[in-house]
This record gives sequence, C-alpha cells and structure tokens, in this order.
Amino acid sequence: MKLLCIDDSKGKGSEYFDQWVEVGETYTLRRAEGSFSAGTQRYLLKEIKNPPIYMTELGMKIEPGFIATRFVIVEDDKEMAVAESDKQEAGV
Repeated sequence: MKLLCIDDSKGKGSEYFDQWVEVGETYTLRRAEGSFSAGTQRYLLKEIKNPPIYMTELGMKIEPGFIATRFVIVEDDKEMAVAESDKQEAGV
C-alpha cells in the first residue's frame, strides 16, 4: 500500500528516529501495528528503517513507527500522479 505523507512535524518521541518522513513524499507500507494511544495505528515504512528502542511498557525493543494520521492512502497510480503534480506545483 502506498502512503502520501501530509504531516512531517516533529514532537515528543521524534528524538528516537534516525530517519524522518517528509511532506509530499510517497512511502510504501511495510507493516501496520497497534499504538499506545487507543484506536490508532503506527506505520513502519519500506523506505525508512530506524533502530529499535527499548519500550518499558512492552519490556522489549521495537522499531519506532510513524502514527497513521501523518499519511493518506494513495490507492492507485492516477492518485499518485495527481499528488506528484500538486507537489511540483507547490515547488516541493
């Protein structure tokens, strides 16, 4: 599944990421997992891999993921072409 990043702001926890997403870039979903916030998911991306961090809540190391609300799903090539066109027009 292809995902278009719509939010690349950094906040609490971003210091644990060696690599970060960029607005307007398209990424490939590697895996979706539950998050510590109820009703949300975190995404692991094919193009970005960060080293695992120790999560006390789980008692183990996991790779930090990006919250799903940072992305919109790009369902087909036509939508990707429109997103690329919009990105070029915005000068991104």
